[in-house]
Formats: sequence, structure tokens, C-alpha cells
Amino acid sequence: GSSTYKKVGTTGQDGPPDGGNGGKGGDVIMTLDPSLNTLAGLTNAWRPNSFGGSGAAYASGSSSTQSNRPKSFRAETGANGSRQFKNGRYGKDITIRIPPGTVVQEIIEREGSEPLLIDLGTISDSTPSLVVAKGGEGGEGSGVQAKSRGVRRPRLAPSGGQRR
Repeated sequence: GSSTYKKVGTTGQDGPPDGGNGGKGGDVIMTLDPSLNTLAGLTNAWRPNSFGGSGAAYASGSSSTQSNRPKSFRAETGANGSRQFKNGRYGKDITIRIPPGTVVQEIIEREGSEPLLIDLGTISDSTPSLVVAKGGEGGEGSGVQAKSRGVRRPRLAPSGGQRR
């Protein structure tokens, strides 16, 4: 959100709060692409924008054989709110194209034992897309307090969003 105040007179920020809420973050979505038959391009990022990736490994000049770091995908963050109760734009979703029959799992690390694998879904003709990480809600702007006619309430951080 945005913490701004309405400009009153020549002194600047003496007026009531008028900040807008922040925008929602984008989702990470896996989508079926029948023309693919391998996931190799996801972990190595061979070419820019290959399989929905950003091409970060290619752009930085490192080759796919030298890097042991797996490729990660992040959707866009939501934009900040602004003056006059204007809310921020939503973040763009990112779509990762994967071949049919791909089983999507989440790895949960546990101390002292083997990691736990949780099935999130299988990409097939019956389920052509799967949201694997949901974007978080935007932050609350300062203007939200001003609209409540003197009723004060604690400003809590927004819930939601997933990091996988």
C-alpha cells in the first residue's frame, strides 16, 4: 500500500491520509503444451524465453553445464498504490509450458528424515493447467483508515501468497 497524505494549502502534507492499496501479486501457472516431450529446458534454461522461462542463465553468459543452481520462476509483484486512493496494478502471471503427463510435486524438507513429497496435480488433457503458487494480496494503503470515520483498527499485513 501507499502511505501518503492529501496536500492542503501550501505547506504540503497536512491533510488526511489518501494512500491507495497495493496490487495483488501474480500467480505461477503450469500449462500443458502437447508439442513438448521433455522438461530439460526448465532446469537448464537453454534459451531465453524457452518453455516460459526468463532466460536468466543464458543472459548472464553462463552455460547450462556449469551451473548447478536450478532455474526458478517468479511472477511479477503487484505495483504500489498511490495518492488519491489509487490502487496499484496487479502483477502479471507467469506461465510455464510443460509436456503432458507431468506430475507436479512440492518438496518439504524435514530435519533428520527424508524430504516429504506432496502431489499438487498431474498435467494432462483433463487438467491442462495448474496454479502452483498463488500471488499475495496487496498491502493496505493509509487511505483505508481515513474512510472508517474515526474507528481505529490495527493495520495487519495481508494474508496469502505462496513461495514454493
